[in-house]
Amino acid sequence: MSRFHLSTDDCEILIARELRRAGIEVGGLRCRQGSLTASDDGWRCELTGTLEAYGHRWSALVACHNTTGVLSAAHVEHAHRCATAARARSTFVVTTGAFDQEAIARGHELRVGLLEIVDAQPVLLEAGLIQPGPLPTWVPEFTVQLVSCVEGRVRRRLPGANEPELILRELRPLT
Repeated sequence: MSRFHLSTDDCEILIARELRRAGIEVGGLRCRQGSLTASDDGWRCELTGTLEAYGHRWSALVACHNTTGVLSAAHVEHAHRCATAARARSTFVVTTGAFDQEAIARGHELRVGLLEIVDAQPVLLEAGLIQPGPLPTWVPEFTVQLVSCVEGRVRRRLPGANEPELILRELRPLT
């Protein structure tokens, strides 16, 4: 089973919350008909909806993987193909597991946003946004880290509040 016990609704709410926090409005994000797949290690589903930033609105597909496993370049390519078939302009792959080096490189090449769901407390502590000790009531249990390839190096960053550029740089440019 995955390291987090998330339902598809939990994942949908988490992704919408984190994109909104980053300054990207989310509309109608819902599980695609027939896309939920159960496995011994968790589940996989595809969410579709619209995103909006800087006066532009576009369609997006979010491939969610609730797993302890490591996602490969094949997972990124599959999500990209599904997004193309669904006529989605942007693609994200989200996991409770991790991405291998090839998946990160392929995500960068295909302009697919990669997000890892993580425990919020250690990430927020490391970022200096909370102090050690009991969690403040405003701190969510989970958050996401953006995984990107910058100058050939892997970077995991907490998207900042009202900083959509960090995420938008990973996607196809807005026109």
